[in-house]
Amino acid sequence: MGRIALDCDTLVVAADDLRIMTYTAEPNTPDAARLHLALVIRTQTLTEQNAD
Repeated sequence: MGRIALDCDTLVVAADDLRIMTYTAEPNTPDAARLHLALVIRTQTLTEQNAD
């Protein structure tokens, strides 16, 4: 798959030590397609199929 260029945005809660980070790819780019593919592959369960 290779490297994926991502943008990182951080939301900081001022009264706490809480941070939320989001990573996104520029829409309609090869990086967006690679990120989508990585998310799809991550959700699949890889099992050995029996060839009977």
